Amino acid sequence: TDNKPFIEAMIAASNNSQPWEIDLDNVGVTWISIDQKSNWKGYISGSVINISAKPVAGATDEKGTYGGVAPTFKITNCDKWKIKGGYVDNRYREAFYVEQCNKFVNECDVLGSGLNNNLRPNYYRFCGNFKLRNFRHERTSEKPATGYYSHCNNINLWDCGNFKLLDFDVVGAGSNGVYVGSNCRDYVISGFNINSNAMSA
Repeated sequence: TDNKPFIEAMIAASNNSQPWEIDLDNVGVTWISIDQKSNWKGYISGSVINISAKPVAGATDEKGTYGGVAPTFKITNCDKWKIKGGYVDNRYREAFYVEQCNKFVNECDVLGSGLNNNLRPNYYRFCGNFKLRNFRHERTSEKPATGYYSHCNNINLWDCGNFKLLDFDVVGAGSNGVYVGSNCRDYVISGFNINSNAMSA
């Protein structure tokens, strides 16, 4: 069952002092869109599972308003938010696609089914002054028997600055554990366990 409209309505009604919460296990969604809503706080004390079908071969992740494959959580143009707890099973899609956001904190686990062989499980673009911390990402994409899938970096950071990745585990990705684009600047990565990924740490 797709709970997208109910969860989006809940998030729209929330704020920093009145957080939203998903407190059941395996809550099905196709994708959740949070756009131009700052100063919110969310908890996943249960778990979210992406129920979308597998994309066609060669499909690309959603980088803009139109086209592409929608992620589990698409968070755009939002500042000063925080999400923590529980976990997301991204299956065939991205778990978090975050763009043009600043001063946020993401502490949510992504424990995948390992079914994604095409998309970046977690993608951060044009973001600043944020923290990813206290999380575990495991089997977020399919791991081939030999070689690697070039687009399945577990965490993909592009044109981001002044960020911190702290106290985390990344295990069993289909490509790199953490990919930091050459246009990223002023960042700290500390307290990590990155191993058993198909390509490099």
